[in-house]
Amino acid sequence: MKFLIPRTNLSDLLFMVSALSVFIFAPAQTSNWKQIQAVHFNQVEHPEASEPVIVFHCIDWIKDTLPSYDLDFVLNNPSTIGNPGFVESPKVTTNDPQIIPNAKWRDKKGAGACNYEPVNLEYDSVSNLGYIYARAINGDSTCQTSLFWRDRVEYYSCEDILKNGGIYARIFRRWAAICGGARKDTVQVISFARPRIKDFVFNVNGEEIGHEGFDRVVTYQACSGDKSLIKKEDVTPYVDSYFSSNLKPKPAFIDGKNGKYRVDIQDQDFPICGGIDLNRGWKIVRSLLVFDSCQAAYIDTFRVIIKIGDYKGPAWIKPQQIPEIYTEPQTCTASFYATATDLKQKFGLEVKDCHLGGISAYVEVKDRYVNGVLVAENVWDKLPNSIYNNNTISLSEGHYRLILFAGDACFNTSQDTCEFIVKDKSAPAPICVDGLTVELLPDGNGGGKFTLHAADFIAEGIYDCYGQGPDTNFTGQRLVTHYSINRVGERVDSSQKKLELDCAQVGRVVLIELHAWDTRGKHDYCVTYVEVMDENPKSCHVIVEPGYISGTVSTEGNTNVQGVTVTISGSLSGVFTTNSNGGYSFLIYRPGGEYTVTPKLDKNPLNGVSTFDLLLIQKHILGIQVLNSPYKMIAADVNNSKSISTLDLIQLRKLILGLDLHFLNNTSWRFIDAAYVFPDPTKPWLEKFPEEVYINNLTTNSNGNFVAIKIGDMNASAKVNTSE
Repeated sequence: MKFLIPRTNLSDLLFMVSALSVFIFAPAQTSNWKQIQAVHFNQVEHPEASEPVIVFHCIDWIKDTLPSYDLDFVLNNPSTIGNPGFVESPKVTTNDPQIIPNAKWRDKKGAGACNYEPVNLEYDSVSNLGYIYARAINGDSTCQTSLFWRDRVEYYSCEDILKNGGIYARIFRRWAAICGGARKDTVQVISFARPRIKDFVFNVNGEEIGHEGFDRVVTYQACSGDKSLIKKEDVTPYVDSYFSSNLKPKPAFIDGKNGKYRVDIQDQDFPICGGIDLNRGWKIVRSLLVFDSCQAAYIDTFRVIIKIGDYKGPAWIKPQQIPEIYTEPQTCTASFYATATDLKQKFGLEVKDCHLGGISAYVEVKDRYVNGVLVAENVWDKLPNSIYNNNTISLSEGHYRLILFAGDACFNTSQDTCEFIVKDKSAPAPICVDGLTVELLPDGNGGGKFTLHAADFIAEGIYDCYGQGPDTNFTGQRLVTHYSINRVGERVDSSQKKLELDCAQVGRVVLIELHAWDTRGKHDYCVTYVEVMDENPKSCHVIVEPGYISGTVSTEGNTNVQGVTVTISGSLSGVFTTNSNGGYSFLIYRPGGEYTVTPKLDKNPLNGVSTFDLLLIQKHILGIQVLNSPYKMIAADVNNSKSISTLDLIQLRKLILGLDLHFLNNTSWRFIDAAYVFPDPTKPWLEKFPEEVYINNLTTNSNGNFVAIKIGDMNASAKVNTSE
């Protein structure tokens, strides 16, 4: 017998001196457990009356038998020390993990059978196998109890295993509690059993168990026959380690150490999907021949089918929203090709596969009609012969779905559906005459007048899918007969069929919009003009000097802005683009009348905008440096919410980064009547500020000046001498 002394250093020496003579161990790997019977287990030392006496207050050990594969993991592993079923172990010494100094403990209900737990615990995620709770009584009350433990393993022969019920080995874990000169010992026995063949299972990644005489079918979806994809855990039977968990599985494979099983593998390889040369995949029939070392014979065979390659049908990737396609103006219907390219372009549909073969489809329509009458809602009817030679039949407006089929070179198929909407996006586009010249007629009151009708400007008839008819063209489209007319810049009104001209327009060219409407209210327009004359004889007898409506567009700093489109409407229609001096001018031939002047410039939103502007807006929001004019505050209101907040910073930053191409709820420039005085300059949105100039009953020249505001530009860095 050898006497083994626990490892220690100088710092532990005084602490352990009383234990060294009695903490006796047999050799670590002996098979003769009787050799250690001379050691007095559960022995209570009897020191002098002044010395403490140690008692085991409670012992909590597992009663389970562990798989033999766990033997090496358990042996001398401090992570297995602690309350059974818990995954925290008491803190050990740095130099010797088998010494637990000052082994204090506390009450804790539910912490194992003893309802105690050690004071200093460390999480290690390993399920514990046992612990003892010892304390010193009598004697010195300052004595601190420490725990020592050591493992000794005893293996059994095949003959012993047959006799002892399958126990492969046992670990004898000796515990010693020491306090001062007192000590008490006990031994925990941990048994390890050799699993039986029927205990071994396969993991859940396989397709099924017991498939035509096979224990497991495993499929590795791949575009080639790459055998390196095979994972041992998928094709090898195992038992669960005692320390396995859902979060941290720990399989013990049948051919692992301490099982006394050997596995010989025999594979039969069968190429799939085109043969060996293409290497597109394999079907492998694997036999796992289990050799039992105790019986010196093969005792069982596991059979596994391993499939590597393309075993799935093509996958359809569909758009997140229902796609829309549009009818052709000439046919009033939509069509497309049932090819991968056209399906992607029209619907955002993609089909993915390693070796894609052909695709096909047919169309179903939602809602059932009989002789044009709706007889059933929310049902799908198949359109017969809806796709021929990969081309769909003509589809009118409605709700449809594609029934999709795809196959690949490995004979896999798939089916899916994709709903879509067919819409008529186009509006009827009128064809205007190339201008008219009209002569005013006397109005009986010393003036002149002329009435223009929408029909005067129609160059030729047009047809549309939703025209009013009844006439149709050769494609079945109906003649459009609904037109309206208005001056350029005025409100569009579908019921306005005529315009009145008078002496105020004499010598002027009036721009006209001619709108064509379909039966669903969609419309488009063309622009033409009318030149107003008063010559033979003159109807307008009052001769007056012409007047002007003019003005300047400039920034808050009085920098003139070039390239602003200024529109006049009311008694006169016209457009003027500001020159390099920021000026505009409209000639008015006749006094009186009502006019509205509106400037507009919505180009290059990044003009004058930089990260420095973000900083200035942020300082204003935080109150560090408040913007000092109402015009700058309006420029900082990027999202036109009539306030300045972090939302403006977000939208401006997205514009700078190129995520947005324009202001989502604002124009690049805003213009305010220069004559307007803000009631409270610190609250520019207290009332609606004027962005147009109104002139009533013009009697002489009139000015309409504007202050230009570049949205997002806080430091007046925008270029103003170009059309930007």
